[in-house]
Amino acid sequence: MSTSDTLALNDVAAEIDAQNEKVWWQIPTTLEAGSYSFFYWTADVDQTATYDLRVNDVTDEVQSLHNTSTTGTFTITFDGAVTNAIAYNAANTTVETELEALATVNDVGVTGAGTSGDPWKITFADPSGDVPQITTDDTGMDGTSTIATDTAGTTTALDSLTVTDNSPLYTPSYELLATVDGTQKIQMEVEKTDTGSGRVRVDKFEYEVNLPVLHGGSNVSAEILVTGAPSTNGDDLQVTLWY
Repeated sequence: MSTSDTLALNDVAAEIDAQNEKVWWQIPTTLEAGSYSFFYWTADVDQTATYDLRVNDVTDEVQSLHNTSTTGTFTITFDGAVTNAIAYNAANTTVETELEALATVNDVGVTGAGTSGDPWKITFADPSGDVPQITTDDTGMDGTSTIATDTAGTTTALDSLTVTDNSPLYTPSYELLATVDGTQKIQMEVEKTDTGSGRVRVDKFEYEVNLPVLHGGSNVSAEILVTGAPSTNGDDLQVTLWY
């Protein structure tokens, strides 16, 4: 049996220093049913921060957007990041490209024409789950935008850990455990939770599964270790794993 995985990789680690700021890795394939260990390489740079580690089961959110304009441009803000100016009647492919250029978005799908009868429908695939609602700046056009959440995404923590030991070292010392059913979209997440300015750096995420293998009349374990770096818009590396 074989499986393949696409890993989004960074050259540098991500760093978060504000309350509720997050770094995530959305595993880009559906994991086979089984029990998994999820490892987090993190460091409390200033040894003052508190942060949560989570393994999440997430579903995609769909938001809709249309406007009443006849001329001009607008911008979309998602999770603090702002797009370039977008024409009031832009093609859905243009809206998708502008959203995916944001540092807070990796993968969305956009359909529709941006009208009241055929609004742009934005499916958030990465990040998935319960994501912030988009907002718009309409000052560059003669009409207004209407935004709605058509399908609310969900984020369910399968396991979590609050880290308060202030370790300054990058080690895979934090392990979460979760059993998946073979249909879920899995996201590994780090969120800074304290109000201070202490910095949390995230070097990489890993997951590991133990698979029963029949050998000599008895069961032994085979392991797969998959590594990914914090989620950004970067080149992907195709890795094939055999087991």
